[in-house]
Amino acid sequence: MIDLLALVDVCNTATEAEDVVGRLRGGGFDMTKVSIVGVNAFGKDEANGCYDLGGGLKHWSETEGFWDRMWKALSGAGAFWLPGSGHVLAAGAVASSIVRVLEHPPAIAGIGPLGASLYRLGVPQNSIASQELALAEGQLLVIAHGTPQDVAKAKSILWTQSVRRI
Repeated sequence: MIDLLALVDVCNTATEAEDVVGRLRGGGFDMTKVSIVGVNAFGKDEANGCYDLGGGLKHWSETEGFWDRMWKALSGAGAFWLPGSGHVLAAGAVASSIVRVLEHPPAIAGIGPLGASLYRLGVPQNSIASQELALAEGQLLVIAHGTPQDVAKAKSILWTQSVRRI
């Protein structure tokens, strides 16, 4: 079995996250190995929703354009309500990772469904808490995951420019 690893870029805005995805795509990184996850904290007076009326999953809120583009660009889409995390939006393999964790919860002490999903993609267990904190603070995670060679390629693409946290 090949060990999976992950490189996580914590982005403050949707624009930053799209830039990271664009750099990975432009650098020839396999886009099936890129995921984005974010937690939406909606106000009581803000209408929001996720739906599919044909043509793919859509998100209705002030960040809808970003999620619609990411769900088209990356393979896999999901909107979940997760204990301890709230309303989670996911694009890429992290969406199926969340589903797998919900169907078959792993026994990882102190880690909820979202953390376990990140762990399945190769995010080190000792960094899960900081990743979840970043999400709770409204940041987005762009995750390049795969074999050690895949992660080294992602690092070489992103390392040439400012990467906030890996």
